[in-house]
Amino acid sequence: MSLSQSNKTLRNQESINELTRNAINTVNIGRTTLETLDKQNEDISTIEDTIESNEYIIEKSMKVLRGMTWTGMIYNAFHKDPQHHNTIDNNKINVNSDSLTRNTSQTKTKENLLNEQTNNCDDDLKEILKAVNEIHDISLTMNEALSNQSQTLERISNKTDVVHDMTLAATLKTSQIIRRSTHSSCTFIGRFQFQDINNSYFLSVLHDQLVFTSKMTLNTYFNCYIKEDNLIGIQSYKTLKFLGTTMFGAIRVSGEYMGKQEECFVRLSGSKTGIFILSKNWGNGGWLKYPVSINGFINEVTLSVLDKSNSIEFKAIPIPINDDEENS
Repeated sequence: MSLSQSNKTLRNQESINELTRNAINTVNIGRTTLETLDKQNEDISTIEDTIESNEYIIEKSMKVLRGMTWTGMIYNAFHKDPQHHNTIDNNKINVNSDSLTRNTSQTKTKENLLNEQTNNCDDDLKEILKAVNEIHDISLTMNEALSNQSQTLERISNKTDVVHDMTLAATLKTSQIIRRSTHSSCTFIGRFQFQDINNSYFLSVLHDQLVFTSKMTLNTYFNCYIKEDNLIGIQSYKTLKFLGTTMFGAIRVSGEYMGKQEECFVRLSGSKTGIFILSKNWGNGGWLKYPVSINGFINEVTLSVLDKSNSIEFKAIPIPINDDEENS
């Protein structure tokens, strides 16, 4: 063999050794990544189980809180006790390097492979091919694992939203019970407009009904009051009447003061918010819904705090108040 051929063979062997080393390193990294994903799966499953437990506890608490009012007792009598839901196991991530379809033990290359000098390029290339095949299998398993993990995270996100709304309902119910026992008074917190974030119309008062309008008139101004940190009273600036429900359950802006029929919830921070009427649905409340036509009266609510179907999403816009009004 000539010197030039020897040098060429040596260069080929060095290239093969480099490919083998890179393939082995990639396989090892892939196995480590799969182990990490497996650990993440356990952590995510624990989070999901915790959220489900919180949901069950809050739902049980709400049943007790509702039972402290006569309307709530009637509601409880016609509804089943909350059930503890188990996590759907078949949707959870199942990541394990043992699930690879190929026999990974066959692709393990000994540590001293990199130090061996051999002229049998076919055998070396076969080892590289096996490593590449395992890399392919690892990538498929990782893709499936990440896909399943994304589904689990989406479930967790949805359950977190549910628990958040259930916590809000429990907080509002507790505030109502505290107010009944302490007879606390309301405090003025500001004047606002409520703008629909979807069509930019403003909530307005026409006689004693809620409507949408595109015009910024005094009918779109509302004084807001607060009790027990969470209960909001919404008073028309023009008519000085409060939003609430009548004794027959109709939504009207006709309340003379902020009583239990006029208790609402709305976020006044400027973030997206609905308007929750606590006295609707036998005291379980509901979010204001869009009217049948944009020019119609707004007099319907959703079925519960969890039901957001067709609910109106507002942004509360603060209205400046001059010193004379604030001191009066």
